[in-house]
Amino acid sequence: TTTTTTTNATLPSMSVEMGTDPDEDEHKNCDKEKAFLSNITPIVEAHKRYTVPKNGLDLIWAFGFNVGSPHVHSLEDSSRSDLVFASGHTAVIHSSTRTTQHVLKGHRNTVACSCVSDDKRWIATGDHGEDATLVVWDANSATPIQSYFSDAIGYGTACAAFTSDAMFLVAATFEKDSITQRVQVFNWTDINSTTASQSVVLSGISSPITSIYPHKENPFFVVANTDQETIFLEWSLDAQDIKYYIVEFTKKGHLTQSVFLEDMNVAVSGTTSGLLVLWTRKSIDDMFQFEKAVVVSDVAINVVSMTPDSRFLICGCSDGTIRCFDEDCKAMGWSENIGFGSISSISFAATRDHLDATKHEVNPDTFSEAIPNFVVSTIQGAIISVTTGMEFYSEVQLRAHCEGVSCLAVHPFEHVLMSCSKSGVVQVWRSEEAQLIATRDISKKSEQVVDPIHAAMTMQTTKARLPQLHESMKKTSKMKEEAPKKTIEEHYPSSACFSPDGNTIVFGFSDGTIEFRDTLSLELVTDTAALDVGDCSILELAFAPTGEFVAGYTSDNTVCLFKIDPSDFETPWEYVGRNLSHIGGATQIFFEDDEASAHRCRLCSIGRDGMLVHYDLNSSFDSQLQVLSPRIRLEHIAHPVGCVMYKTANDEEFYLMANSEYKFRLYNKETWLCRQTLLGPTYGDPIQILRSVPSHPDHLNNTVLAFANTDKVGLCLCPLDGSAYKYTAFVAHPDKISGLCVSHDGRYLYTAGHEHGTVHMWQINPTVLAARESTSPQGMDAMYDMVDGGREGELVKDLKEYFYFSQIKRQGLMSMAPRKASDTVSVEDIPDLLRAIGYFPTNQEIVEIRDEIKFEDYATTNEFKESVSLDDIVRIFVNHRPALGISPSDLEEDFNNAAPEGVLSSADLCFVLQEYGDAFTEDELASCLASLLGTTDIDSALPEMINSDVFAEEIVGFEV
Repeated sequence: TTTTTTTNATLPSMSVEMGTDPDEDEHKNCDKEKAFLSNITPIVEAHKRYTVPKNGLDLIWAFGFNVGSPHVHSLEDSSRSDLVFASGHTAVIHSSTRTTQHVLKGHRNTVACSCVSDDKRWIATGDHGEDATLVVWDANSATPIQSYFSDAIGYGTACAAFTSDAMFLVAATFEKDSITQRVQVFNWTDINSTTASQSVVLSGISSPITSIYPHKENPFFVVANTDQETIFLEWSLDAQDIKYYIVEFTKKGHLTQSVFLEDMNVAVSGTTSGLLVLWTRKSIDDMFQFEKAVVVSDVAINVVSMTPDSRFLICGCSDGTIRCFDEDCKAMGWSENIGFGSISSISFAATRDHLDATKHEVNPDTFSEAIPNFVVSTIQGAIISVTTGMEFYSEVQLRAHCEGVSCLAVHPFEHVLMSCSKSGVVQVWRSEEAQLIATRDISKKSEQVVDPIHAAMTMQTTKARLPQLHESMKKTSKMKEEAPKKTIEEHYPSSACFSPDGNTIVFGFSDGTIEFRDTLSLELVTDTAALDVGDCSILELAFAPTGEFVAGYTSDNTVCLFKIDPSDFETPWEYVGRNLSHIGGATQIFFEDDEASAHRCRLCSIGRDGMLVHYDLNSSFDSQLQVLSPRIRLEHIAHPVGCVMYKTANDEEFYLMANSEYKFRLYNKETWLCRQTLLGPTYGDPIQILRSVPSHPDHLNNTVLAFANTDKVGLCLCPLDGSAYKYTAFVAHPDKISGLCVSHDGRYLYTAGHEHGTVHMWQINPTVLAARESTSPQGMDAMYDMVDGGREGELVKDLKEYFYFSQIKRQGLMSMAPRKASDTVSVEDIPDLLRAIGYFPTNQEIVEIRDEIKFEDYATTNEFKESVSLDDIVRIFVNHRPALGISPSDLEEDFNNAAPEGVLSSADLCFVLQEYGDAFTEDELASCLASLLGTTDIDSALPEMINSDVFAEEIVGFEV
């Protein structure tokens, strides 16, 4: 979180209790304000805006906001015209005048609600989910002032609002069961407070609370609503409980938002049916009752808001109009020129300099002059600032994707970013200037055949119209003769990439077609229709470095290829073919340099079957992409998920593969033998996307790799050695990361959210990661830190015993000759030493470990390494053992893979162990079972029928 200056602003005014001396209360309030200021000043000072990087990755810009949870607020007052919105798991203070953003980071989950105080000084943000947080921020310094965690807010916050004096925060939260709701009041100005001062569990509500609104004059009185109920709550400083009662809504539609009018005895709710519902009471001692419902719109009223002076009721409708009513709900006027779709939120400025402080009479011709400036957000992903006066003047502040981002791509030599959403809208940005330079809807609509009989049956059954169902069955024969009905289905770009010259973007669609479009205009570069691969979705595209080919892999597990014919101007691109080359599908396609080829490159793919496949770019037969033999097996248990070029400290070049078991593996470029295995990042899920980062002068010769898993993005500091201190990661999108790209100069990294349509821009700071790593344990100290108990722990002590025992064993246990102790053992002893400390490598892993040791120093000495030290054993153990260990569920899953019905006979078990996977020989199996069972009579010792539990407990000896 960054800040530069702290401007002077008025602190929350303290509430005045009835029946007390105002002068005395004023002195008390001044004392409280001074005490509060003295408490928060150290916090603000500790978070001054910085000018140097703070983390290895710093989130510096958000290109979208959470359209699904549209809480956009104006922070405009007499000194600024900022706004704040939620983007993924962060809140962003956006300044249109200074073109800057300040990112507020403090949530693990997607920000679900937010609010600002009436004086625009304080911001509150909340999320819901595991490890939920409710945070109060100082808007001037972008500093977190108060935080409430899951022990106080349970499963999270549904909605929240500051009281008019900003002294209290009223929130509707979920209990740990994520269903029961509680309304809580937080005295957030008490820095030492960690829980609510007043709370009540709501019973009798049919759905979660969607809106909460404290009264302007009486901060202890609140109105809230669910879809079908309006809830009135009242509390006091003297009691911990909150009194409430519920009034049901029985008219058509659902309630959206509720507010109090200036009169304390009148509340208003908006509905999805276009009604304004009035709730009234005769006096403050009475209960609110339904008064009337007034039709004010033909469409849903999404937003109901009061102007800061409570003079006007403003409604935002689903047709994009903004309607204004006075305190008697008399229509004053409306605006139809917003033009960006359904309204999702409205927020007013704190003041307007040209407004008369005294209330003067207004009419429909002059009401717009009496309304402060405001900010509007729409469901279609637009944030618009509206300047009021003689007429409304609107200006778009931000255009976001209204659905999740499906693909992301960066220009090869400029700071140009392209993103596309599931709605088919493409946006092209100049990322450094945060300037939108092109946008276009390129979605395609196709007709899908629907069986009319099945459709009719489904409709009738769903509506439970049983008498009509018999009648529909009579019409079956007639419907068979009719032409099949069709429905419209949209297809969107599911993948994209730039050409090497940056002039063209190729889009792969979810219907199996591809299009080539101009980068700036997004117009098709050819006059022909899109090229069609088949009935599948194109998941990834890659351009050849020469620009001659485009390759992709699809949802039906095939790899496809397209070729350009420069001599054909009208239809330059042609479909070459495709190949079902991977069982389970590819995980990455890439072109590698090959000077021996006529095309100076060759196409490769890695897949979920653990294989590497090369393709022939010169030949095709009946739309069949030809595969070059032989296929190369990279993995036997895991599968590769990403591949980049990697240079070691000795300037050796390898292919670096990340696999699904949290490992990095280095492969020789020529032989494709695994030369080294290293422990990778273990931040939740395994790596799913791996990218190289170009060097930049600001990196100070520090080389890094970028990676992403399901929800986190991170960096790896090179050279890699398996040390956890060389990795860092941050939550990027709590829903799911749908794309990761690195700028051409290595300065920025971009991530996209799968659900909320947000795109984040991160600054890459390898020097920060290098500085952190330099202050952490390094070399073998880092390796020993990653072993249970460390260098002086029981495991290392046992390993030392086994290390020297292996030397005694090799010299002969019964030998009477003098013993020769050494600080190394033979490479042949490595498997036994690893098994002795709890890691049981397969035969293939043993071969790879021996090769890794053998070639470790070959680049510098031209000699094979034949012995290893204790440190070598520890390093191999840390890097090769299963990253997360082996759990009983892993054993059960593997056993059930061999026994689909969950049980095997003893004969079948022996057959499986000798025929599949890392197979035993007959002698090896007999020796192993004899050791495990404690007898050589294996046939009688083995149970007749064996399931996973019997295998684990009675044969292997695990405690399950």
